[in-house]
Amino acid sequence: MEATSSRPRSRPPALRWWLAAGLLPIALGGFAALSASGERMDLPEEEEVAFVNDKPVSLERFNRLLAFTAARVTTADGRIPDADALLLKNAIVEKLIDEAVTDAAAKEQGLEVEEKEIDAAYEAFAQSFPTSEAFKQYLERTPDGSTAIRGDIRQRLLRERLAKQDAAGTVSYDEVKRYYESHPGAFHQPQRVSASEVLVLHADDAYARAKELREKVLQGSIAFADAARKFSEGPTRDLGGARVDLTEATLEAHVWKALVELEPGQLTEVLETKEGYSFLLVHEVLPELDLKFEEVQPEIQARLERLYADARLQGLLPELRSKAFIKNLFAERYADLLKDLLKPGTASEHASFSLPSTSSAPEPVPAGPEATATSQQSRPRP
Repeated sequence: MEATSSRPRSRPPALRWWLAAGLLPIALGGFAALSASGERMDLPEEEEVAFVNDKPVSLERFNRLLAFTAARVTTADGRIPDADALLLKNAIVEKLIDEAVTDAAAKEQGLEVEEKEIDAAYEAFAQSFPTSEAFKQYLERTPDGSTAIRGDIRQRLLRERLAKQDAAGTVSYDEVKRYYESHPGAFHQPQRVSASEVLVLHADDAYARAKELREKVLQGSIAFADAARKFSEGPTRDLGGARVDLTEATLEAHVWKALVELEPGQLTEVLETKEGYSFLLVHEVLPELDLKFEEVQPEIQARLERLYADARLQGLLPELRSKAFIKNLFAERYADLLKDLLKPGTASEHASFSLPSTSSAPEPVPAGPEATATSQQSRPRP
């Protein structure tokens, strides 16, 4: 068998996916010479590739993942270079072993993931792409497509639960108390005003347009939220002005002064800001306060447990592997070849989809009570 070239070469999209996912931790050049037996490394395996707790990992799935990738990374001679194929196969085996030890640990602890949870996470992942066509193309380039993505979502959720379950109850009262006392700023809430905005960007007629729109809202001919959706030029337009909590530190001084003088349901005058001319609807004025330990103890407890769980998650797979009986038959069969391609003692990194974290979006403003005029009129600059 001929040695593969040490010259770097371009990788087809499917192989680049494996590289980006951490499934193929190899350099592009410097491959060692393989055996001269003439055996092709890129062909399907016919014998079991690994056992976890005396159960074989799926040979059918192994070969399916291999075939999908092989169809997209073959060179001009219709094959994958032997070193690439060997490492690709080994990476697939390691991935399947990770899944097997996760499933075994979850079963032992009675943990499972419902389909509706996978559906929600899959939908969130799909929505993270700029267009549905972009997501479709991603599916086409991903080995096993949506099945693989859903499987990886399930694995991620199981591992998070395993880590969280191990972290539960590990945070003591004293740790919670120490956290509270060492983070005083985290439990101080400045005075806040919950308000929505209609903004007209700077232009020759911006002030006139903003003033006319405010008068229509004031007269009840249009709801504030509808005015925001139809006419506001600010970033919260689609959310009806977006009800958000504002503080003195986040606003221009004259805007903050105008807000704190109002009662819920009142409109500010049209105010000039750095962006343009705006008027705001006050929903609630929230006082400054310092949260007592008893009020935030459950929140701190949960926060610290999440931190412990995150730390546990980092080392979860090595720990699960150490507790399982694993026999990597593939690595044993090709031990002499793999030792030249993988540094001894270096743990392979395995793929896991990193789904976008969700964050609370600003709350859309429904059509609410009619706004009332302010009692104090302060003439804005035209």
